[in-house]
Amino acid sequence: MVTLAPWRWLGDWGQRSWQRVERRLSDPQLYPFLRSNPLTRWVTRRRTARLYDLMSGFANTQVLVACVRLKVFERLAHDALSAKALAQQVQVPESRLVPLLGAAQSLGLIQRRRDGAYELAALALPLLSHPGLQAMVEHNQLLYQDLAEPEVFLRQRGGHMHEFWPYVEGMSERAAPSSQQSQRYSELMDLSQVFVVEEVLAGHRFGQHQCVMDVGCGMGRLMTRVGQQYPQLRLQLFDLPPVVALASERLQQAGLGGRFECHAGSFKTDPLPRGADLITLVRIGHDHSDEVVADLLRKAWEALPVGGQLLLAEPMAIAELDQANASAYFHFYLMAMGDGRLRSPLDYERLLKQAGFDRVKHVRTGMSIHAHVILSTKLGFTPVFNSTSKVRLTHINVR
Repeated sequence: MVTLAPWRWLGDWGQRSWQRVERRLSDPQLYPFLRSNPLTRWVTRRRTARLYDLMSGFANTQVLVACVRLKVFERLAHDALSAKALAQQVQVPESRLVPLLGAAQSLGLIQRRRDGAYELAALALPLLSHPGLQAMVEHNQLLYQDLAEPEVFLRQRGGHMHEFWPYVEGMSERAAPSSQQSQRYSELMDLSQVFVVEEVLAGHRFGQHQCVMDVGCGMGRLMTRVGQQYPQLRLQLFDLPPVVALASERLQQAGLGGRFECHAGSFKTDPLPRGADLITLVRIGHDHSDEVVADLLRKAWEALPVGGQLLLAEPMAIAELDQANASAYFHFYLMAMGDGRLRSPLDYERLLKQAGFDRVKHVRTGMSIHAHVILSTKLGFTPVFNSTSKVRLTHINVR
């Protein structure tokens, strides 16, 4: 929500003064005056519209889900259809389909021509072009179910989303994911990772390295793209046994056989293999607690040579107006998964420095809503951790 605070530069006094102004602007008795006065009506209108968006957001989500499940976008992809023809195809009464089409039109997903037929609008085109978007729309229904009673959700752990991601938390207490479970969540991660991979490739020059290891590689989408774009690179993949098998199959099919090594294991319990001068962690940290992430970063530091680099890419809490909805979404999504949380770039910078990394660089990306990229370097120092988790640096002579 947009908040105007022109007196913020005056400090606490200015903020308290502006808060009193905002309360007056929200006074129901002043509403008739505020909505009609040229100096205040734009604030009243904007706040009303924003609050209405928040209250009606659940309905917008279900409009999108209904269109995806009824394959409305696919049916309109090649030709416009009347409501009657579309109702026959989706097997929904026309009288009930028309309100759905009207809602989708108001959201910019479809549009109605002068002859009354419906066709796709620009906002629906990416949903057809990128299968991962529709897959996430379907997947988010698990989160929607968990949040049906938000006060219950906040008081207790577990739920539909938690069960979908069995590797995230409680691995020692629950059975290891089956091959079928691994296939299910790996496919979703792979489909939804397309945009993140593009940000990573655009934000870093992989050609300066000799060997790259992707920890938590999933089905190998990033390493496939990197291997195809940089034929001189050696590749390493690290993930749980059933998952790394899927990645190996993909790289073989991409013609990268002989250039990659697969390492099966869990970064929670196993050390990371050595040999890479760049380690990538793409959408890994936000799934886990601070303790797990701190331990993983220490393992990455130990696996890298002096001068080696760690590239971390994932959604982060960034104070930008165009990312407000994304931040709200990830705060709840990660809580539903288990112990993960949405961290800020400064949170990760602190964890990286505690692990021993230096020269922490925040890489500007074209679409930070998909991923914020941080690049850090291992210098000639080794971190020594004591019981209070404070770091003492010991110099290593590098020849």
